[in-house]
Amino acid sequence: MSNTIVESTLKNGEPLNWTVPLDARHFRVERQQVASIDLTPLQQCAKLHEIVIYRNKLETVDLSPLSKLRDLRTLSLSNNRLRAVDLAPLRSCPYLDSLDLSENFLHEVDLRPLSKCPRLRGLSLARNLLTTLDLDPLKSCKNIESISISRNKLQKIDLSILAHLRVLDRLSLSNNRIDVIDLKPLQACSSLRELSLDANRLTTVDMTPLKNLTHLEVLDVSGNKQKIINLSWIDSGSRLRDLDISSNKLGSIDLTPLESCVKLEALRIAKNELVSLELDPLSSCSELKVLNLIENRLRVIDATPLLSCMHLDILRVDRDVEVTVSKNYFDPDMAPEALRWRWQNGLLTFIE
Repeated sequence: MSNTIVESTLKNGEPLNWTVPLDARHFRVERQQVASIDLTPLQQCAKLHEIVIYRNKLETVDLSPLSKLRDLRTLSLSNNRLRAVDLAPLRSCPYLDSLDLSENFLHEVDLRPLSKCPRLRGLSLARNLLTTLDLDPLKSCKNIESISISRNKLQKIDLSILAHLRVLDRLSLSNNRIDVIDLKPLQACSSLRELSLDANRLTTVDMTPLKNLTHLEVLDVSGNKQKIINLSWIDSGSRLRDLDISSNKLGSIDLTPLESCVKLEALRIAKNELVSLELDPLSSCSELKVLNLIENRLRVIDATPLLSCMHLDILRVDRDVEVTVSKNYFDPDMAPEALRWRWQNGLLTFIE
């Protein structure tokens, strides 16, 4: 016999079976309304590398047959209705590379079995109902590059284990309920490129530990409750491309450190309480394309420094904000698109 049969039941109660070759490397069940599935037959498929059961109606799933699949690389159970999942069988999957449990109804997940998965590179637990999570088992996952725990209900999380993850590239903790966080462990994550802390309840965050992250390109701390954000940790040689500090409670912000961000493409400071803003430091940001300042308390901004931002396509300010530029420096043929558009529409005020 060269095939095996995997049986499943749809949401409407009808059976749906899958014929799987014993030498199959992939098993995928996507968008089929599957409510239950028996994975037992798959233990005969010793060469199986990938199991994806995506966007179905699973409320439970028994992963025990996976203990026979030593070569398993990818397991995705994303976008189902799982309320619990036992990862113990994954202890026998040393080559597991990617685990995706996102978009379920998980209240807790025991990650201890992943300590036996040293090759794990990607972990997503996003869009669940997690209130606590112990990351300590990931200490053995030295190759992990991406961790997403966004859109859960975490109130706190201990990042100390991340000091052991030197190749971590992306960390997302957005859309939780975190009010305090210690970023010191990230000092060791020299490869980190993206950090998302947005839509939490943070009032104060010491970002000094980010000084060592010379590869950091995207930082999002928007949607919190910070009254002060200190950017002094940004140093020369910064690779920061996208900085979002919007939707906080900033009364002021010193942009001077951004003089070092010659690769900055997007800066968002919208929805704060700024009454004034000095844009001079942005004259060094020649790659800047987007600057969003809407919904502050600004009345006038001097956009003269932005004349050096030749790629600036989008400048968002409230309608009642007066945007001025120095008449001596403005040349419509050389001005960035965002300022040229304002000039063409009579939305630019010239000053001497």
